[in-house]
Amino acid sequence: MPEISIIVPVYNVEVFLRQCLDSLLAQTFRDFELICINDGSTDSSLDILEEYAAADGRIRLFSKENEGYGKTMNLGLSEARAPYVGIVESDDFVKKEMFGTLYGAIRENRADVVKCNFYKYTAGSGEGNGPSPEYPDWVYGKVVEPIGCPELYLANSSIWAALYDRRFLEENGIRFNETPGGSFQDISFQFRVLSSARRMTVIQDALLYYRTDNMMSSVHSPYKIYCICDEMHAIEDYIREQDGERQEILWPRLARRKYYDYRW
Repeated sequence: MPEISIIVPVYNVEVFLRQCLDSLLAQTFRDFELICINDGSTDSSLDILEEYAAADGRIRLFSKENEGYGKTMNLGLSEARAPYVGIVESDDFVKKEMFGTLYGAIRENRADVVKCNFYKYTAGSGEGNGPSPEYPDWVYGKVVEPIGCPELYLANSSIWAALYDRRFLEENGIRFNETPGGSFQDISFQFRVLSSARRMTVIQDALLYYRTDNMMSSVHSPYKIYCICDEMHAIEDYIREQDGERQEILWPRLARRKYYDYRW
């Protein structure tokens, strides 16, 4: 049984996919499985996945009709076998020490989730704007309960710069919103993680390269902009399910998050 399940959702990323997979297979920590899910790609992404799966037994390949990011990610979570779960977008790539570092931190701190910083990357400028400092300095190296730290709710959702305890996700029913044709499902996922985790630790190092020049990404599509509203509605539904004391804490967290995301 592997120690980490890394979920890689794939849709029409033939230009970037090899770089992503090569970076994962080069990890210094090797006890993992790659759950690669082809979400109905119409380019050569599936051919690339089949090539890599034939060459490395750690890759588990699933291919299905196009159903969107939420259903794709939930399939990956359902198929994960390891005690810890990571997520890497198929147009991003990672440092070779990423999952070894995250694994050491989540085990040492008995954390529900460990996060790290990342680089904003464009092919023309290498590391782009350099490491993206998402968190206040005081949080690094500590174990915190995020619901008591409003600053953490303003960080980039960056669900892919993280490692999660799979049992924590399952016990709290944390899954992705399956809005048909939706995007930005990382927003409600991240909010639920922060609001449910009892123990979270953050690593200051940037360990992942977040690609900002993929013009097929949802952030570049004006037709996807209102999908953010769907995510906010999902969070509102989640908050209404909580008891009164937690609601008093979470409504202001959501108000600040709405302002941050709508402005963005």
